[in-house]
Amino acid sequence: LQQQAEAMIQPLLDIAAQGIEQGLSADDIMQNLLRLYPSMDTGLLETALTQGLFMADLAGQWEAQQEQKEQQNE
Repeated sequence: LQQQAEAMIQPLLDIAAQGIEQGLSADDIMQNLLRLYPSMDTGLLETALTQGLFMADLAGQWEAQQEQKEQQNE
């Protein structure tokens, strides 16, 4: 079940990541996703974006902590 969900959500996360890299706003990214998947359940889209943003935030916090540790060790 998890693999099926990941397979379904991954393309959405890829499109969202591209939008983030391009500096698009959250609203613009959502509109792009809705244009590409007009019949999609928006609840699934919201869940996918929330998960992606959560993971991006965690990754950023981890990276910041690693950089801080490296600076302390210098």
